[in-house]
Amino acid sequence: MGGTALLGSGEALFAGLDLPALGYQVVERVPTARATHLVLTRSDR
Repeated sequence: MGGTALLGSGEALFAGLDLPALGYQVVERVPTARATHLVLTRSDR
């Protein structure tokens, strides 16, 4: 995955998950002053 998503005070939301291996990919990134918003999609295997 190209980046890490964080919540709150910096908890790693996807830590330990291999999202590409699970079929997920980031299709959109929208950075703002206080957060980066990601849109993920999952392909059917």
